[in-house]
Amino acid sequence: MTDDGTADQRTTDQPATDDRVLWVTGGGSGMGAAVAQVAARSGWRLVLSGRRTDRLDTVAAGIRAAGGTADVLPLDATDPDAVTTARDTLLGRHGRIDGLVLSAGLNSPRRRWDDQSMTDLRAVIDTNLTAVVQVVDAAHHGVRATHLCPGDVATDFLDQRPSVPDAAARAVMLTPEDVSRAVGFVLSAPAHVRIDELVLSPVSQR
Repeated sequence: MTDDGTADQRTTDQPATDDRVLWVTGGGSGMGAAVAQVAARSGWRLVLSGRRTDRLDTVAAGIRAAGGTADVLPLDATDPDAVTTARDTLLGRHGRIDGLVLSAGLNSPRRRWDDQSMTDLRAVIDTNLTAVVQVVDAAHHGVRATHLCPGDVATDFLDQRPSVPDAAARAVMLTPEDVSRAVGFVLSAPAHVRIDELVLSPVSQR
């Protein structure tokens, strides 16, 4: 799942639930962290990647405290060589990749023609689009993919909007847990089922 939501899962040889390995990018906060926690409760072995190691460690510690399995693999997904190295490290440690949740994202408050920076724009595209393709290319061939399209979700990602939503606005948005339940549904689909797209919106969003 990307920040606009992409979740991938292998179609071949579904192993026992406790043997399945799920790689989550952007796993240190927001939707990525919430998905990791839900997946761990379903028996997935988690590998958490992102740029902020301290946050990854916190999420992993919570999963382990609840009886789950979580490994931390720091990664800047915009670096192609780092993606390849991370993939190789993951396979060396766990021997397989059964699912991907692509939740790493970047936002910028400068998004009008009169104030945007091309440097910032390239960074957003590199993180939200190119990095997604790089991780998928490194990890999978012949997979099912789901494009998950959430409406407004109350995460710290909103702090980078030009007009930051207040507490009242966030109270009627989706939560990371709402999104994680949808991703859990996708990850639990049987091997012959492909869920092409899911759209989630808060009732308040019209």
